[in-house]
Amino acid sequence: MIAFLAGSAAFAKSWCAAPVVAHEWGVLELSAGGDVVAPAALPPWFGRSGVVVPSAGRVRDLPADSGIRLLPVVQFYRGDTRSGPVPLGVTVGFAQGTATAWFPPVDAVSLHSGEAQLTWDALRLDDAPAGALGPVGASEWIARLRDTPNALWVDRGAASERFLFYEGRTREASSVVATREGGQWVVQNRSDWPVHEVSLVRGGARGRVGTLAPGERRQVVLDAGVGKAWRDEVRAAWVGAEPARSTAATGGEGCVMGRDPAQATERATGHTLYAPEVDVLLSVWGERLFSSADHLVYREDPAALDVVMPVSLYTDMYHWLDWHRLGVVLVDGEEP
Repeated sequence: MIAFLAGSAAFAKSWCAAPVVAHEWGVLELSAGGDVVAPAALPPWFGRSGVVVPSAGRVRDLPADSGIRLLPVVQFYRGDTRSGPVPLGVTVGFAQGTATAWFPPVDAVSLHSGEAQLTWDALRLDDAPAGALGPVGASEWIARLRDTPNALWVDRGAASERFLFYEGRTREASSVVATREGGQWVVQNRSDWPVHEVSLVRGGARGRVGTLAPGERRQVVLDAGVGKAWRDEVRAAWVGAEPARSTAATGGEGCVMGRDPAQATERATGHTLYAPEVDVLLSVWGERLFSSADHLVYREDPAALDVVMPVSLYTDMYHWLDWHRLGVVLVDGEEP
């Protein structure tokens, strides 16, 4: 037995761990009217906490829980040509809110903890589902995610899907505020992180801001249109090239060896996703994000997401995770 364990340890350190790419996307919606309406239906077989988000008047008059982080999904991909199941553990928190829905079934729920409200202890990623799939019904976005090329299936016992899902209400306020000053619109980033792809729509016209550093204020010129050109511009900023899957390596640059399975991946390395994932996001949210109605939209910095919606990803010593997070904020109507 001692010789076997020693041999296993030597094997683990002589081969590079296999990369697994993990991509998360979702939208935080804050509504001036108080009615936060998800554009994508959830099937009845998702888990729920029974929390209901109240409606009210203006954002400034709303109860503390006035926004929802809608439809955060995570999809996983192999980073090289190795095959076989990949063990995965995940914890998800909402630092300023409460989880309201999730899939697959969790091993533990602790809605009073900001750091780890949902816990999956023993998920498995593989090339084929281990269990029967639930009916899609009105949730067409699920059918599209099931067709995502090369995405691994997430299994927990007999429950299988081609993604991990969690959603929650939040007390967060918009990081960006827009004010009218001397006849001009001004936007300010009041958060501790940069914000990106910022656009303000007023009276059917759009002002493009790009990136705002923490604390930065900038005048907005409403000189751009809404619609396809804007959509194409944003899509280009969110899509990253899907790299060719490399063969297994035994050393060299980028080689990860001797990982501790107890050490979680918790910091995102970027925001870009693969084109099919961005296209699903835009199929669900595009009409709202790029509309001519008064609203504000921007992309959160991955470092900000790591704080407000902390996620910890665990796997074995033979794999490592490349974690990307794309979070979009939509503020409808009057600014908070």
